[in-house]
Amino acid sequence: MASKGKRAARAKGTGSLIKRRGHFFLRNTVNGRRLEQALFNENGTPCTTQPDAEKAAKKQDRTLLELDTQEKVVQKIAELHQLKVVHQAKSSDVWQLYLNSATRPDASPKVLAEQRGILEHFGAWMAKHYQCGLDGVTPVAASKYMYERGELVSNRTFDGYAMTLKLIFKTVFKQLGMSENPFENIRHRPIETISRREFSEEQVEKIFAGFRNGFFYEAEVEGFGPGRQRRREKCLREYRPLYKDEMEVLMKLCCYTGADGQSGCLMTWENIDFEKNQITYVRHKTRKTSGRPITLPMHPVLRDALLTAQGWRQADSPYVLPNVARRYLRNRHGVQKDAMKIIRIALGVETTSHEQSESRRALAPNIYSLHSFRHTFVSFCINAGVPLAIVSEIVGHGNPMMTKHYAHINTEAKSKAIAVLPSVGTTNELTDGQSEDIRQNLLMYIKEATPEQLQDFSRKISLQQPIILPA
Repeated sequence: MASKGKRAARAKGTGSLIKRRGHFFLRNTVNGRRLEQALFNENGTPCTTQPDAEKAAKKQDRTLLELDTQEKVVQKIAELHQLKVVHQAKSSDVWQLYLNSATRPDASPKVLAEQRGILEHFGAWMAKHYQCGLDGVTPVAASKYMYERGELVSNRTFDGYAMTLKLIFKTVFKQLGMSENPFENIRHRPIETISRREFSEEQVEKIFAGFRNGFFYEAEVEGFGPGRQRRREKCLREYRPLYKDEMEVLMKLCCYTGADGQSGCLMTWENIDFEKNQITYVRHKTRKTSGRPITLPMHPVLRDALLTAQGWRQADSPYVLPNVARRYLRNRHGVQKDAMKIIRIALGVETTSHEQSESRRALAPNIYSLHSFRHTFVSFCINAGVPLAIVSEIVGHGNPMMTKHYAHINTEAKSKAIAVLPSVGTTNELTDGQSEDIRQNLLMYIKEATPEQLQDFSRKISLQQPIILPA
């Protein structure tokens, strides 16, 4: 229940200021009905101080306060009604303008559906609070809407709304007769990200060993003791995944190709070429945009798994994993939940983060999931010395910066670089203190180095080239 707001006295007939949750509102009584309106300063942000609130409130009633007779008030109201512009552009009208624009960026049907949903939500909000269409949006109205959304959603969702509306109105604001994009100055909020964790080689082996030996876990069951007293006892149970054989092949597809979960679930036999020993596919995430195919050779473990998968090949299904694909298309979350349960039992780890976060995220983020195999693939490649550009090509990243997000440099890779430190130095004799300073600088450099810097570092050492550390 919201705390009772604090009231600040004002001149009679001009309403009163209410402070609630750190923000000021103007309260008035009109025809026996009490109304409250949020106050915003000149920058379009909510008023949090008494002076700003007074200034904003005076702007709303200054015109009427300056009129000293009832006749002048009535006359002024009549003039305002005559000058009032009726804005009636509906969200469907704005959306059609956006779709027909030659300057809008290309997007998949799924993204367009999300964008339209956001625009329709904003259109309904404008009709409710301002009784006008989307051609009457002002920067203050845009700021007020985003402020209210920010109170209800996470920072990531807030940024999604802000970017979508900023893009749409940037494309159509001139056609709507506006002088500026009302969402232009909406600032992004810091996003707290929790990245998926990669698996170690030992963890990958444990996961696939579970498919051979079973996934066993301890569980508490309720039973009856002496005198039929209820008691809870621990017992060993086995988890049997749905479509177990296909789930094993799915995880090997993701682990040995870096494919995401959707691409793995919907992999078809047309993508598999046993004669050339390679897989060629287009990531479903980029199918409607870049459409760039990814071709890579098959790992021997994956090849054996796919040869086994031919035994359940169905004539009426093009998919390598027909049952998993059918389930994914019907309920993709079910496949993901099963994969997370396999990981949780096989490794004995929590797959969901329980860290406290200030963001209003509805669901706790996953730290281990089917997508972790993609992180694992990238990390294995980077730690083995594969150039970042090649890894980006394999996993289908258009920007190598995205691949860096997946790269987890392990201690072994850094230890290999540290192991060669004694051979790095100068021909001049150095004191023990100077040698230690150089060593500490190198250690700090290696600890913070990117994959490309580590590769360049190792190359220079092998060629006995001088190494210049950043200041």
